[in-house]
Amino acid sequence: MSSRRRPYLNLKQSITELFKTPAHWLKEQTGKWSIFEKPYLDQEYRQMHLNWSWPRWGGSGGSVPPHVWPEKSRKHTFIFSEGDCSIWSFGGDCGEIVTISGWIWDPYFTTGGTTWDWKAVSSHPEEAKIISIESSLFGISVDIEVQLSDTWTGTAVISVSATMIGGTMLKEIAYEIPSHFGKVRLTPGWIPNIKFAFANLLPLYEKRATIIHNCGTVDIEIACCDDSGMAWDSVTSAETVAREASAGIAITDSTGMGGPYTWAVSGTGFWFDAGYSITSEETIGLGNTLYADATACGSATITVTGCNGTVVTAYVRCTTGVWSAYTIICDAGRGCFGAYICQVIEGNRENYSCLDCVPYDCPCEGTQVCDLPDYATCWPPCSGDICTCGPPDGWVGVGVSKFRLWECA
Repeated sequence: MSSRRRPYLNLKQSITELFKTPAHWLKEQTGKWSIFEKPYLDQEYRQMHLNWSWPRWGGSGGSVPPHVWPEKSRKHTFIFSEGDCSIWSFGGDCGEIVTISGWIWDPYFTTGGTTWDWKAVSSHPEEAKIISIESSLFGISVDIEVQLSDTWTGTAVISVSATMIGGTMLKEIAYEIPSHFGKVRLTPGWIPNIKFAFANLLPLYEKRATIIHNCGTVDIEIACCDDSGMAWDSVTSAETVAREASAGIAITDSTGMGGPYTWAVSGTGFWFDAGYSITSEETIGLGNTLYADATACGSATITVTGCNGTVVTAYVRCTTGVWSAYTIICDAGRGCFGAYICQVIEGNRENYSCLDCVPYDCPCEGTQVCDLPDYATCWPPCSGDICTCGPPDGWVGVGVSKFRLWECA
């Protein structure tokens, strides 16, 4: 049985020539073909397996792989790679210590005593603090420890570099290749391997360099966000601020992990930073300072947003302003018991509620806007005038509920 396709038979050669041709078996090559020669592009398919493509300039033949550039027929220059620097890390949780490891690969032909000085810089030195840099193996390996904040959420970028100290690296060396070595005539175009050249030839020149590797950066994600415990600090925050003055304000955070906090203020004549007149800023701490200028009036509306979007809203009244007309929430039309009136100011709002003897189906039920006595206990039992109110006419409940706001005149 025969076939017209004989992939390993070069029909342009004799059988003797064929068996003298270097052959490349498919099983020997599992990677890419040479990037310099691609016989399958412009030759017949059989050439993919015959005359395996070696680099045309020849190889150095040594175990160390410098680049070889034949400048003349008998002058050859070996150019050495600076090697490479790699860094890597494994993420860490909030408050942990993260280790960044580094390694300098293939630092060929360095002078004796060479070592490396490693440096690391953090984009957020307080939230991702570099606490130690420990090198080993003459400095080609390093471990960098980074202490992560336990109250911050964000991305810290660590930049790492390594500088050769106490020595230099061979970058380039050139040799004149003799025509004879002892009694042996050297083949024209022959290139010695680097070990042979070092041992037997005098260099025409050599170049050395001090190497600085910019090893790259590592992004460390720090997730310490829990803003569920944020609240306005009514104890330490000022309730009012005068014109051309300032006042301290603050929030509380029971978890301690709600920051950074973004503060914003709106209203007439208010801002946060006296030097820059800005109306919003980001802080790590829980406090801020509110400023008022000569035009300030009414109320400053302050919003504080935590790391996960929780918003706390509060108000600080300027000492210049007026109360608006009341907004009625509910009025049962029966008046109020004078002993049971609640009138209280909270932020930019004055709340007013009162109790009354109201019908059972009074729509005011549940609409009080400030604290009142527990009217459910007023009847029964009853005392005084409250006893005049009872079934079937009604019972004690919210008679009036309303509020008004502090505004500019």
